[in-house]
Amino acid sequence: MRSTYDENQLIPFTDDFIFGMVMQNEEVCSGVLNLILPEGGFDRIKLRPQQNPFFIENPDSFAVEIQKTLKFERELRGVRFDAYATAYNKIADIEMLTYREAFLGKRARLYHANMVLDQSEKGMSYGELKAGYVIFICTYDPFGCDKPIYRFQMIDKNLQLSLGDEGYTIILNTGCSPEKVPESLSAFYAYINDPGRQESELVKKIDDRVKKFNSAEWRHRRMTFGYYLDKRYEDGAFDMQVRLNKLNVLLAEQNRLEDLVHAAKDEEFQKQLLEEFGLAE
Repeated sequence: MRSTYDENQLIPFTDDFIFGMVMQNEEVCSGVLNLILPEGGFDRIKLRPQQNPFFIENPDSFAVEIQKTLKFERELRGVRFDAYATAYNKIADIEMLTYREAFLGKRARLYHANMVLDQSEKGMSYGELKAGYVIFICTYDPFGCDKPIYRFQMIDKNLQLSLGDEGYTIILNTGCSPEKVPESLSAFYAYINDPGRQESELVKKIDDRVKKFNSAEWRHRRMTFGYYLDKRYEDGAFDMQVRLNKLNVLLAEQNRLEDLVHAAKDEEFQKQLLEEFGLAE
């Protein structure tokens, strides 16, 4: 079922769509990154361009290109980065999480793997891989230690020796006790917890973009896109059911009842049968 929104209520920065759109601004994105990574290096960044014309800020036309720009991969599990930024020697993905993720560590592992593949080219040396940061901004404490920031990297547990792979996972706990939040992050955390508190220039810039993407035009784009995804899913599910029904009839007509039962239990075997009968997608 599609989400509905109260037109009188501002959708906040923590919303998945709003967060992604706000962070598409280079100044905001670099500002947030440099708050989280005080060692710097993201003063000049390159953002991955938004490929979905529904969510381009100034599209020439977003109605014609919808199907061309949406790609659904079935064989490999991909990831959709909320904000993906690269500098000359490092790369970062920033995600907003407002719900408790049961497999946060494994999710980070998948994101790191995709980031490495994204920058890998044939013939490149290992030394050319950029340092990778997967950053989760959580509105809850995922570990219950009431720490404002959790930092992880590959180390030897006995010697506390770094592997040197330059893969880092950083988790911000914006639900931390306010007195424990570093001063550099206090205005950012305060805004996430209470959008009425705008205590820094960066936060004000964030809030300006939040308001922009709460406009009637952008709400309409979001609702239209949600309807389109629902329609794609419904059409695909119906088509799959039709093909499975045809497969079951053909197997029954050929008295291949064991294969029919096997296919109901084994998805890979089911795919083989669909290909055999020319019913594969």
